[in-house]
Amino acid sequence: MHTVNHGGGCCGVKHLWNFPVHRPITSGSFLTLKNAIARVRSGVSIEVVLTDLQSQLWAPSLVKLGFKPVFRFRNANSTRLLTVFFFHSSPESLENLPFSIDPEDAPREPNKLKEYPAVGDTVTVINPSANHYKQEVRVVSVERLAGLVGVRSLSNLNGPIKYYKLSSLGK
Repeated sequence: MHTVNHGGGCCGVKHLWNFPVHRPITSGSFLTLKNAIARVRSGVSIEVVLTDLQSQLWAPSLVKLGFKPVFRFRNANSTRLLTVFFFHSSPESLENLPFSIDPEDAPREPNKLKEYPAVGDTVTVINPSANHYKQEVRVVSVERLAGLVGVRSLSNLNGPIKYYKLSSLGK
């Protein structure tokens, strides 16, 4: 078995991989797994992702060593179902988090416009890469054939016209 840094190597997670499926688990292969885990520096989490065939062989041993199955997903590359396991030698409690996980507390995206606005309407730019992102702007032209809406900043109604697609504007 091998470990590699997860992602950019900055989050304190190692990925443990190379779980054979062609032979039964023996005390020797269990010891190899245990030693691979022991080589990971204390305080680092370990992630394991297994196919169902690998999980049939290895999941009981992983759980015995303290891994927890976290979720399953379908791999977009192979279409196989995979199970993700995580381990940490001293995980912190998820009670009393210093942040909210309530979806109601997430920022709300303004409603996208479904129809072209009229000249003179005030709309909000909701495209994060746009110059006027999160700003209210005044509609000065509507060019349906080109699929564009011309707007000016409310702070400079005589300023330059910027053109946005309808999907970049909201209420």
